[in-house]
Parts: sequence; C-alpha cells; structure tokens
Amino acid sequence: MNPTPDLSSHNFGVAMRHARKLKGLSQRELATLAKINTETVNRIENGDENTRTKTIEKIKRALPDLDIAYYPGSFVATTTVPMAQDKDRLAELQNRVVHMVQAITSIDRLQKLQAMALRALTEDLDPTPTRKVSRRKR
Repeated sequence: MNPTPDLSSHNFGVAMRHARKLKGLSQRELATLAKINTETVNRIENGDENTRTKTIEKIKRALPDLDIAYYPGSFVATTTVPMAQDKDRLAELQNRVVHMVQAITSIDRLQKLQAMALRALTEDLDPTPTRKVSRRKR
C-alpha cells in the first residue's frame, strides 16, 4: 500500500500547467524559457512519468513560483501563484487602497483649505488693527 497516494508526475504536470497559464505563457514560450523542447512541455503536462531531473530543474528555473518536491519514484509540484479568484480579489483590494489614499489626500487638502479660510475669516473679523502705529516720544 502506498502511504502517499496520488503523488505522481501527472500532478507535477498539472501544477506546471497551472503555473504556466497564470504567468500567461504558452507551452512554446515556457519551452523557450526553460531551454527544452515544446513536445517535452506537452508530455509533462499530460502526465508523462519519464521526466528527467535535469528537465525538471530547467522548468523550475523558468517557473520560480513552482515548488517541486521529490518522493521516491515521482515528483510533486505545487504553485505559490495565487488562483485567478485570488488575483481578482487582490486587484480589488489594490483599487480600494488607491481610492483610500486619494480620499486621504483630498481630506488633507480640504483641511488645509479650511484652515486658510478660517485664518482669513478671523483676520477679517478681528477688530484690532493689524497696522502698527509708531508713536514718537517728544
């Protein structure tokens, strides 16, 4: 009985495909980056179990978000790249931050304008003259 079921090169290929697609790469582009044949990328993504360690190392360099572990007889990979819905959520949060910063900047500007207006209003209402009158001693 296998203590770690479902740990196969097929899972490595699935994780590799996921990482490749999230980076927006075609199989050909990944092959070029990893300096391997496009057919090799296709075979790995379709579960070929005869992938050499050297090839996997090249893929790891081309897809740094792909975490690879070796178990006796197979490679297992996971990706640290966020899922599509996580990317959408991240984009939404980034937009919120931008709007908050803009709001804070607007509030700061508004407070400065209010302070200027209050100063001007206070100066207009102040009954004491602002001009200094010098008196000479005789």
